[in-house]
This record gives sequence, C-alpha cells and structure tokens, in this order.
Amino acid sequence: NVSGAYSHLSEDVQFEISALAMKLQGLMTIDPKKSTTVTSVGGYSVTKPSTSLIASQSKKRLAPKHELQRKATSKKLNQSIQRMGIKQVVETASGVEIEANGKNKAGSCSMCKGPHKVTA
Repeated sequence: NVSGAYSHLSEDVQFEISALAMKLQGLMTIDPKKSTTVTSVGGYSVTKPSTSLIASQSKKRLAPKHELQRKATSKKLNQSIQRMGIKQVVETASGVEIEANGKNKAGSCSMCKGPHKVTA
C-alpha cells in the first residue's frame, strides 16, 4: 500500500513527493499558455493569469480597482474628446481602425438665429 509507506518515509522525501504531486496537479489543471507562475524573493509562488484569460472570464466577475479606474478614465477621456469635436482614431483588438468624429448637433450660433449644424 503506497499511502501506508508514505508515513514511514523521512520528512525530506515526503516534502519532495508533495512538491512533485503539486507540480503534477499544476501541469494537469493550468494551461501554461494562459497563465504564468510568479515567484517572489521570499519563495512564495502565485499563478498570474494572462490578459487573454482575464478577457475570457465572465464579465460579471469582480474587477480589481485599477481595472475599474482605467475603464472610467478611458471612458471620460473618450467622451470629452467627442464633445470637443476632435477626430479620434480607435483601433480594435483585431487591428481594425475606426475613425470617430465629434458629434454634430443642430444649434444656432451667436451671430444668427437660423438652425444649422454646429460642431459641439
């Protein structure tokens, strides 16, 4: 019986067997293309997900504060650029470039009363 022999082994051998079992479990359950293992100076290891793994997760997951702040800042910047009427080139993840112009809205200038297009 293998489990019975484990308790009779020395502590060093038990540690090596446990380390091998954990390494095997990691290889069997974690896709190496989607995450990396980061080891600190103190020797602690953490599995760090890649951006593709984070993107494939549910959108309802709890996002870290830095992700929420980055999205909010980006959204505010894009809105202010659009409001100023400045042309903006946006590149999608697939490499397609989209040109977005400022919003045109009907209004009147201070010089006349007639409705005409004014770039906001």
